[in-house]
Amino acid sequence: MLKVLLVGGGTGGSITPLLAVQAEIKKENPETQFFFIGPRTDDLAKNLAEKFGIPYQSIHAGKLRRYFDIKNLASPFLVMLGFLESLKIIWQFKPDVVISAGSFAAVPVGMAGWVFRIPLFIHQQDVIPSLTNLILSPFAHKITVALPSSLADFSSKKTILTGNPVRKDIFDASLDKSRDFFSLKQDMPVILVLGGGKGAFLINRLIYSLIPRLASFCQIIHLTGKNKSQSLGYENYHQFEFLTSEIAFAYRAADIVVCRAGMGTLSEISVLGKPAIVLPIANSHQEANAQYFLRKKAIRALFGPEQNKKKLLEEIKLLIKNPYLRQQLSQNIKKIIHPDAASKIAKLIICKK
Repeated sequence: MLKVLLVGGGTGGSITPLLAVQAEIKKENPETQFFFIGPRTDDLAKNLAEKFGIPYQSIHAGKLRRYFDIKNLASPFLVMLGFLESLKIIWQFKPDVVISAGSFAAVPVGMAGWVFRIPLFIHQQDVIPSLTNLILSPFAHKITVALPSSLADFSSKKTILTGNPVRKDIFDASLDKSRDFFSLKQDMPVILVLGGGKGAFLINRLIYSLIPRLASFCQIIHLTGKNKSQSLGYENYHQFEFLTSEIAFAYRAADIVVCRAGMGTLSEISVLGKPAIVLPIANSHQEANAQYFLRKKAIRALFGPEQNKKKLLEEIKLLIKNPYLRQQLSQNIKKIIHPDAASKIAKLIICKK
């Protein structure tokens, strides 16, 4: 019986690819046992793991920052404590493989797995390689990458281009059921607003300020993040803190997506061919992700000072009024991420090649 240890958390972007791969492994090998490790600071990892019926345990983990922060002083001690905790979990669970998609919690777990000579599979999503993956790459059995440009960042002997895993259930919703789920009108366009698993303050603030105008000509499905919702009371505005399997309905209903530039979200809108307006976090890896998609003419994007309500409203109106532009964006973005990435990675893990 195959035993798989998943490690992720800190952001939803390091969790959703693991869940996509987990579903594919389970489909191929139904008897596989899974265990999920996440950082003590992250309830999102715990909630998602439990939602999908995966046993979960948190560990101490020092977040690895490329900039000066006083918290960096404590990180080595937290990593060491997490390493000891990981040794215990691995000794008890006895996994056949460890899988990570870039979470800072993966450093102590990956090193503990190496002590027991457990094959480590790491996945690189973003254009800029994560510090976690750079640290763990010498210990990795295989490194899978989402984009061709990432092949040059790791050893050619163990790096494979697979695309970025997305959950297959996002393809399953019908348009009629999606409209019924959100009580949507058929004669008004739909905007899906995603702020990431923990919400995005800037996107939420912009959307809240624009709701009185947006609700007059379109319908809005807004995922705010936990404890970030507001009571606004507009007929065409549908607010949720978070969606799991129901996200398939939201994607299916959406004519336009407004989102950050995390690779998990970009991958989902890529395989679904959704026209998008992307607002990357300033001075972060998200800007590189957005620039990559922009060079492919696959998204509309607002950077830095452009991320204001006037520009966002202009971009939304432009896409709603221009079906040809929406079609071009849809065609171009579908070329970037392969929809079978999760299956490819699952097969590598099952074979441990």
